[in-house]
Amino acid sequence: MNRVLSLVSIVTVLWIPFEFIACSASDAATAKLEEAGATSSERDSSDASAAPRTMANCVVDDSVMRCNSLLPGAAITTTCGQGAQPKAMGGVILAGTYQLTAATDYDSSCPSRGHHAIAGKIMYRAGVLEEVWDNDPLCMLDAGPLTSPRRQRSTSTVSTEDVDFKGQETCRSFNGNALTSWSENYTATATTLVITSHTDVRTYTLDP
Repeated sequence: MNRVLSLVSIVTVLWIPFEFIACSASDAATAKLEEAGATSSERDSSDASAAPRTMANCVVDDSVMRCNSLLPGAAITTTCGQGAQPKAMGGVILAGTYQLTAATDYDSSCPSRGHHAIAGKIMYRAGVLEEVWDNDPLCMLDAGPLTSPRRQRSTSTVSTEDVDFKGQETCRSFNGNALTSWSENYTATATTLVITSHTDVRTYTLDP
């Protein structure tokens, strides 16, 4: 949702209400990563829009599991959408745990901003949504400083109506822990849950 991260704006999340991060990397940062032997995917996922961060900024402290105990899983790289943005179709959301498997930005400015690595997981059951989000799972030291903790969690009570997916947070572990409500569109199938927030389209795949 537009609560955590947006491909359009710097992190503010997962429905964690999130908004994806997607920022362009500078030539200097790319060269630095190449010197360090980074892969092309790692270079593409770096965010060099601000001063380098230290390793301390990348540490995830899960000693206190706020809101839920989900772990994000494998990282993916955000992409720019091709053609028309798909329309939300609604449907029945099956209970279970879903892994974030795609994050696509259909905003026209996406190609100029580059890509970023993210990871996320949600658990849906009887009107409750738990969420965890890793803003920079590759912990690129050339990335700009985070405006929120790298790992973010939330729990919300949720409801659906037509293509609308709405929630009210009951727990949040980021941005001062201030609870908020959110509203997005969705498409549910037997194996996936696609969440649409403005031009951001996130695809979650149901665990077996």
